[in-house]
Amino acid sequence: ELLYTSKGVEYSGTVYYAFACRVILGYPVFTRDGIHSVNMGRIEDHQIFADDGQRELQHIPSVHPPTTYHSLVVQAGPASEGFKVARHREFVVFHAIRILPEFLIAYRRE
Repeated sequence: ELLYTSKGVEYSGTVYYAFACRVILGYPVFTRDGIHSVNMGRIEDHQIFADDGQRELQHIPSVHPPTTYHSLVVQAGPASEGFKVARHREFVVFHAIRILPEFLIAYRRE
């Protein structure tokens, strides 16, 4: 409510908020199942996470000096084809320094 009263706008009940952010994806790794990478539609036997904690991505193959992937793109599709996400692609960034919030969007569902 403070956000509204400070701008002279009346608070009108249930409001939802979302940030619109500018994000640097860099060199992403793609996946269908959240475990293995996908290259040109083929599932590869390449783990996407560096460890069991799933807090850091694997190193990019054949790159020297060793560099980790910068982001993870989870492809969407039917579960019968091995996809874990059904509706929209998900973009996952593991380091906050690659995210710049641009706008706070307020909206209501009717």
